[in-house]
Amino acid sequence: MIRPEDTTPVSTAVDMTPNETAPIRIWLRPLPPPDATLGLVERNRARKRIGNALVRDHLDRELPGIDHGAMRRGPNGKPYLPPPFAHWGFNPSDSGDWQLFGLVEGADIGVDLEIRRPRPKALAIAQRHFPQAEVDWLQAQPDLDHAFLRLWTMKEALFKAIGRGLGYGLGKPCFQPDDTGRLHLAQLEGPAAPAANWACAELDLGPDHVGAAVWSPAVARPVSIQRP
Repeated sequence: MIRPEDTTPVSTAVDMTPNETAPIRIWLRPLPPPDATLGLVERNRARKRIGNALVRDHLDRELPGIDHGAMRRGPNGKPYLPPPFAHWGFNPSDSGDWQLFGLVEGADIGVDLEIRRPRPKALAIAQRHFPQAEVDWLQAQPDLDHAFLRLWTMKEALFKAIGRGLGYGLGKPCFQPDDTGRLHLAQLEGPAAPAANWACAELDLGPDHVGAAVWSPAVARPVSIQRP
């Protein structure tokens, strides 16, 4: 859903510590299905509870001793880890019956996951909300639906890393391909600018999923992906 832009200050809630070698760690995991006898609304609520429980269990495994009750939240509700893990960034993203989970030491992070499927309104959304350079790139791609999801997951991951959500403005970031064809953040407007503050990666998640990770500080880090 497209939301109006807001002007809430950007939060920098992760307590950064110098660690330029720590990898971006990514997990793609199936979500246990909710009770099939539940109605649609109840199933969606149950799926959210299952996803939240999976995040808590994963944090307990990777960061033993974490106090979930002491978790902090940014101005727009993004959760941040409490001491002594305040220098760790984490972020989950759910799509269908799958969850993407990102964890990194010494940086803030946003991740986004989308299931590949037809997007009949993709071009119309892009023409209305994206920078013209992105629209031009999108129209030149042989698989428009896939290309749109590549842009969309990058934008979502960036907004989640910023701690703002789509209200930051879909037109404020501009992603463009580098020499390898991978998207990178070429320009960024607004309080999270400049683009040089942020590093990003398209994630290789197999033929059925499209995903992205964005983090700050913009230090080049290896990306480790675990998937079924």
